[in-house]
Amino acid sequence: MIQEVQLPLCPLCSLVEETPEHLFLHCLASWWFGNSFRNLERHIWEVTFFATLWSMWLARNDLIFNNVTRSASVVGELVKTRVAMWMKAKFDIKVYSVEDFRSFLGGIRMLKL
Repeated sequence: MIQEVQLPLCPLCSLVEETPEHLFLHCLASWWFGNSFRNLERHIWEVTFFATLWSMWLARNDLIFNNVTRSASVVGELVKTRVAMWMKAKFDIKVYSVEDFRSFLGGIRMLKL
């Protein structure tokens, strides 16, 4: 009698046998994981818009009220720092410092959250 070999269960959902088709196309857990990064990227774009406006507004106020001029590169660095701070707070990211997170903004998919 030939014994049927059982494939291991999917390591993500533990609901069905693991196959490449299931893992990459049908597993709801893998879809959630992929969408979480897309969601994170979408939020970064949204936050960048508001961080840019806020940074420009503060630079303008510094010029008008304090006679302090900020270069575009300084304002750009402030935008990156604000995006990192706001994203860390929104997603409660504790494993990375603001500087770590800030340095990964261009390659957010590489972060292990």
